[in-house]
Amino acid sequence: MICALAVVLFACSKADPGPSNPVGPGGGTHDTTPAPPKHDTTPTPPAPPPTEPPGKSVVVGMYSITKYLDNSGETDGWGIWTYVRLMDKDTSYYSAEILNAYKGTCKITLTNKGDSEVVFNFSNVYYNTTGKDADATDSAGMLQLHVFRKDGKNIKSGVKDVYMVMSTYVADVVGQGTATIGAYHGDRSKLTIDSLLSIISRKSTQTLLNTTGF
Repeated sequence: MICALAVVLFACSKADPGPSNPVGPGGGTHDTTPAPPKHDTTPTPPAPPPTEPPGKSVVVGMYSITKYLDNSGETDGWGIWTYVRLMDKDTSYYSAEILNAYKGTCKITLTNKGDSEVVFNFSNVYYNTTGKDADATDSAGMLQLHVFRKDGKNIKSGVKDVYMVMSTYVADVVGQGTATIGAYHGDRSKLTIDSLLSIISRKSTQTLLNTTGF
């Protein structure tokens, strides 16, 4: 009996493989198949050429802005030698915005013209004492009407965009230094500078009707 038991124990000890095989389950071999590329190697086609040469930014003087809220929906910028007219229309790309409205003071006047007109008289205007029109934007804070296209194209041949700097002139020009909202039929006493900015630029797409001087 003792001998038989010893034989069984010896046989079990011989069947034990011992520690795990250090070469692993693959028997020491490795997959040599190359990994697929991580990125598409198709060359990127060149960008299409621009459809028009970029125009220049033009700076001109302006003595008043008027926004009509009647059926015309026009935005007019008036200068001594310059003029721009936009009309609300959802099929074009022109936009207008007022810059630096809060870099001065503003007096808001309710006129008696049919109880529908509001005049914003700004202090931060270009005081023209020589008769020479504005020819550069003023980062220090002059009020300006900026006319541009949101699609990045020129607003007219050779002109990328236009900055119309609010100005006074040597001659006494009626309405100089003012922005006006016409045909407003809401509560005019609640209008603020924010109202003016919103009304001028509320149409993200407008059409350019006419320009003179640039």
